Amino acid sequence: MKLHKVSALAAVSILAFAACSTTGGSAAPSTAAGASAAAGGSAAAGGTTGDPASAAACKNKKGSSSSEIHVYSSLPLGGTNTAQTTSMVEQIKSTIDGQKVGNFTIKYTSLDDSSAAKNGDWDGTVETSNANKAANDPDAMIYIGTYNSGAAKLSIPILNGA
Repeated sequence: MKLHKVSALAAVSILAFAACSTTGGSAAPSTAAGASAAAGGSAAAGGTTGDPASAAACKNKKGSSSSEIHVYSSLPLGGTNTAQTTSMVEQIKSTIDGQKVGNFTIKYTSLDDSSAAKNGDWDGTVETSNANKAANDPDAMIYIGTYNSGAAKLSIPILNGA
């Protein structure tokens, strides 16, 4: 079990740091790394495309915390997928929340993209709000999700823009 947790933490770290590490910018994280990887972007392949705009965005990316790395998930915690998504949140939390990466502690925040208006299933307005919350957090490195492709279609442009 311990090896599984270390492997998962390593995989998350790779996604988090890959977006800016190969462009010549600082090692500061990019919130969009997870979204880029989810969208088939080059972050999963080891870095950004290397274009000047990507390098400039990474060079100036700085968090405000000297002790925390923020990780968000956005999954529907109500409705028809509750059993699966609740289990996912529990596993993410037990694997990464409170773990140390160098001098930083990972702080995990689970966001719910479901709403009563959608009978507990994902809601585009809520997903957009969740993506904006993570994008506006200077210490956010990773956004795990979404569970639904329609929600991903809304969140990926927001996260990539950050």
